[in-house]
Amino acid sequence: MDKNVVVSDRIPMIHKIEKYVKSSKTTVEKANIGDEKNTTSMTSGKSGKTLVEGYINRNNQKNCGCTGKEGNHEGQKLYRMKCLNCGFEYEANGCDVWLRKCLKCQ
Repeated sequence: MDKNVVVSDRIPMIHKIEKYVKSSKTTVEKANIGDEKNTTSMTSGKSGKTLVEGYINRNNQKNCGCTGKEGNHEGQKLYRMKCLNCGFEYEANGCDVWLRKCLKCQ
């Protein structure tokens, strides 16, 4: 676009800003430089280990599987969770399975 503006009509430059030049590497490739362990998780599009039925998070909450119901976050499904301390069962968005705490025990 700037090629179509006559030099005399341009606003005087105060700070020079370099033009964006598209790199040959994609954003995902840049993010993974020197970090091979994240390559699959960022590129595969598959669900992570936390969404596998039977997964137990660090708060001793077990993932009992997907309910198939829509969650309250966009694009999320609800998963049935069970507290292994008191046995209480509840539902959580898939994105929250890894960090959930029991609603009764916390």
